Amino acid sequence: MKLVKRIALGFFIYLVFLVVLFPASMAVKLAPIPANTVISGVSGTIWSGSIDMLSVQKRQLEMVRWDLSVASLLTGTVKADISIGSRSSAVNGKGVVAYSFSGLDISGLRFEAPSDFVLGNARLPFRTKIQGDISALVDSFEQGLPWCEQLSGKLFLNRVQVTNQFGDYPLGDIALGLSCINGNV
Repeated sequence: MKLVKRIALGFFIYLVFLVVLFPASMAVKLAPIPANTVISGVSGTIWSGSIDMLSVQKRQLEMVRWDLSVASLLTGTVKADISIGSRSSAVNGKGVVAYSFSGLDISGLRFEAPSDFVLGNARLPFRTKIQGDISALVDSFEQGLPWCEQLSGKLFLNRVQVTNQFGDYPLGDIALGLSCINGNV
């Protein structure tokens, strides 16, 4: 009987280490990834890892890192510290993202990107072209119906230049406050 208990204990310890040390690269290979997504340079574990390059619909993110909170899983919440790029990267950001049965929660988010990254290949009316940078600072966000339950933050549009068939419009710098009113942003 002692031998069976030791084998069971050894198998249990093996399973714990398998889950704790599960490679992120293996998880990416097993995950159903959409056809328009390219992932390269995956390292670390599913709990704490990084991706060198992530491309989604021709939008490229570099140096994506995450650190998953194991303690939050005990409450039914998936919570991760996420960072993208560095302060010198064109697209960069960091924040805490959590998902539970009540929806998405974001806190301490800082995201900066050029306007062409955010707009992508969207066709704007009147052959409109927009240039500039976008910075979002979100202190807290809680998903609700139809969009949000709570939102506090700021959105900065820096050096905005709009060009279309009617002329050039240098809008400059624009700052917007973010909040929820009756479930809408």
